[in-house]
Amino acid sequence: MKVSSVMTPNPETGRPKDDLAQAAMVMWRRDCGFVPIVDDANKRVVGVITDRDICMATSTKHAAPEALKVEDAMSATAWTCNGDDEIEDALETMRTHQVHRLPVLDRADRLAGILSYSDVVRHATADGKIRSIGDHDLIATYRTITQPRTAETVGAARVERTGGEVREV
Repeated sequence: MKVSSVMTPNPETGRPKDDLAQAAMVMWRRDCGFVPIVDDANKRVVGVITDRDICMATSTKHAAPEALKVEDAMSATAWTCNGDDEIEDALETMRTHQVHRLPVLDRADRLAGILSYSDVVRHATADGKIRSIGDHDLIATYRTITQPRTAETVGAARVERTGGEVREV
């Protein structure tokens, strides 16, 4: 099964110069905890921000959300997948990087959607039965992405997967 058949298309995005209050409002409007951050020119993903990123930035900097910029709190590393990828490959990316969501890129590497672990579970169990996505893949992914991180893994070098290429950042 392809990512494009399960992803949420046309997500609302943010920009690096937006303030954290603007990013939080996107999350409020879309009932989500994740916003892809794109450049102004061509809708290419330059990072992601989560509700946790906003909470941590405002609390550690003792500042109101409207006083802080997205670029100062976002993760500049965004692990991605493509709409043509198989769901199992996207789940492997989630497991490898312990993330719940992946921006989905089109063939020109522009944002086309978001694939969340929840999207996959909802699709896999829509009628109460696991479909082509194996329950082992779902459980293994959930177990891995919810594993507490250690001091070694938090500070470790990050790897980015974009358009099928893997590189250390």
